[in-house]
Amino acid sequence: GVAVATRILSYVKKGDLVGGMISVPGSLNEQPRMNGAASVFKPAGIDFVQVGVGATEGPALAAIEAWYQGHQDVKFMFASGGSNGVAVATAIEKLGLAAKRVGGAAFDVGVPVLDLIAKGQLAFTVDQQAYLQGAMSIYQLFLYNVTGGLITPVDVDTGFKYVDSKNVADYVSRQDSWEGSSTKPVVLTPPASIRGFVGTT
Repeated sequence: GVAVATRILSYVKKGDLVGGMISVPGSLNEQPRMNGAASVFKPAGIDFVQVGVGATEGPALAAIEAWYQGHQDVKFMFASGGSNGVAVATAIEKLGLAAKRVGGAAFDVGVPVLDLIAKGQLAFTVDQQAYLQGAMSIYQLFLYNVTGGLITPVDVDTGFKYVDSKNVADYVSRQDSWEGSSTKPVVLTPPASIRGFVGTT
C-alpha cells in the first residue's frame, strides 16, 4: 500500500481526491494495503477516501460507477485486490475517465487489466509475482528434502514489481505462458541432464 500510494503521488497533487477501492473493509489482506496508502496520502495532503465495493467483479463495477457519479472530481482510483482491480479498470474505460485525466491502478496481472494498461486506460498495476512466491517455497522444500536437511530454507524477499506502459507488452505477449494466463496448460519437461536426478527424489 505504501509503495502504490508513493507511485500514485506522481500523478496527483495536494488537495486532489483519490479513491481506494477495497473489497471488504477490515479484511486481513486488503485493509493493511489501504492503511499503508493512507499513511502516505495524509501527510502529502491528498484527499483519500476508502470505498467498499464488494468482492466480486460485477457488483464492484456497479459500486465504483455509483461512487464516481457522486465524486466526479476524483483524480485517481486504485484497487487493493485482483477482482476490484478489474472493476476499476473496466469502470475507467466504460466511463471514459482516461480522457478526463482520471488515473487508475490495479493489483495483479489479469488479462483485462493488462489489456487496459496497453490501451492507456490504466496507469499501472502491481505484479505480486505470485508464482515466484509459490514456486520459491516449493523449490526450497525440495532442496531441503533431497539433501536430507543439509540445505535449510532461507528468507527470500520475492517483492513485487509495477506493470505500466513501458513493460506491459512483455506480459501481453506471454498470455500463453504461466505468467500471463491460466487459460492454457503448460507442460514442464526437465532437461535430459537432470531427469534421472529428479526421478530419484
